[in-house]
Amino acid sequence: MARGVTAKEVEIEERQRKVAQLYLRRQTQTEIAKVLKVDQATISRDLAELRKQWAAENVENLDQVKVREAAELDEMEAEAAVEFSKRKNWEWFDRRLKCKERRAKLLGLDAPAKSDSTVTQTVKAWVDWPDDSSTTADTP
Repeated sequence: MARGVTAKEVEIEERQRKVAQLYLRRQTQTEIAKVLKVDQATISRDLAELRKQWAAENVENLDQVKVREAAELDEMEAEAAVEFSKRKNWEWFDRRLKCKERRAKLLGLDAPAKSDSTVTQTVKAWVDWPDDSSTTADTP
């Protein structure tokens, strides 16, 4: 059985809507608290909840943008592949490659792995390590 929304929940939602409006108008937490006749701590909690909601919405929007961009890249790459097979013009091949590079960047496929920086630091340390022959005192 579905639970109904309580009067308290409606009140909180309405207050958070007002908090969001005032906050987006650059009012401080203290100013918002005075206008809404609540404690500043209440405003702080409301803003924390609103930020969570806004972050979740942005992630959803970002995912939608990525899907749309990936679809456009698919279409562009397919067109480039067809044109290349017809004309054998390497400019079309370059366009296809750029589409693939852009898709990899969009999806984060080219991002360095976390361990890459550790490996790089280790290799740099080996490269910078003094040569044994130059530090040995009894070298002729």
